[in-house]
Amino acid sequence: MHEHSSDGKIHDGLHSGGRGRYFLVTSLNTVLFVAVTVIGAAYSSKALIANGLHLLLDVASLLISAIASSLSGRAPNKKNSFGLIRLEVVAALITSVSLLLASIYLVVDAIVATGSIPSNSSVAMAAFLTLFGAIGIVVNFVSIVLLAGVKGDPLLKKANMLHFASDSIAWLAALVAGIVARFISISIADLIATVIVAVVIVASTLAVIREIISILLDSVPSRLSIDAIEAEIKLVERVVDVHHLHVWSLSSSELMLSAHVVCESDVTIHEGQGIVTKIKEMLEGQFSIRHATIEIECHVCDVPIHEIANLQSHDHGHVH
Repeated sequence: MHEHSSDGKIHDGLHSGGRGRYFLVTSLNTVLFVAVTVIGAAYSSKALIANGLHLLLDVASLLISAIASSLSGRAPNKKNSFGLIRLEVVAALITSVSLLLASIYLVVDAIVATGSIPSNSSVAMAAFLTLFGAIGIVVNFVSIVLLAGVKGDPLLKKANMLHFASDSIAWLAALVAGIVARFISISIADLIATVIVAVVIVASTLAVIREIISILLDSVPSRLSIDAIEAEIKLVERVVDVHHLHVWSLSSSELMLSAHVVCESDVTIHEGQGIVTKIKEMLEGQFSIRHATIEIECHVCDVPIHEIANLQSHDHGHVH
């Protein structure tokens, strides 16, 4: 007896309001990218050009996220039985890795640029660092507020919000570097700010990447205990044992479970269906698992106890 979740559609993807928010955030950051890059090139400011590259990665990540979220809402088909929900996880991985690469570039570029800024450009550069630092903080704050209201995969949203939170620290560091540049070398101020930003980015992004890898490896979600789930299933009336219990994630918001549940030998098919319903209600209520596949057995399938004429082996027709 197999019982599956009745959900015909696991994930709704990105609704029209979410697409509008992504578009607005992308537009704001695109405008800021153009302004920073143009000014950086005009004044030969490696710091502003580096921040422009960072903004370019932001815009690319947002576009990838918007596309992935829209595609993940497509209905399942014969080729992709769960739809394309994991595209959001892949998008979050691309976003996070790009952020790490940008951090490395920022540090290397700041080290190379140290001491190479002409004195006649330092005053203007310090002023623009301060100005764009303030503007960048405002743009990132607005971006975070807009993204917070987007429905969809929490992991993808978390990756993007971390991206902008770390960017806010980067702009704050640029603002402070511009202010203190009047007291120390602009190159040294820029280098110190860049290293601080890179450390913050790496620390926050590694946590997201660890979660992404866990999902892609079909590991048990860190917030769940497989022993606790097994214990709760055994508490359901007329359940004798549980084995072949697997718990994993399709995305950070969609938890999956499959299990073989051994019931008392006199349980009928109708009673078994009722037991499965109780188990699934418990799983959703206590562990937020909405998609479960439960196989009911009258004894452990690996230890046959029935003598059935003309059958040479015990085979339920499923894979362990």
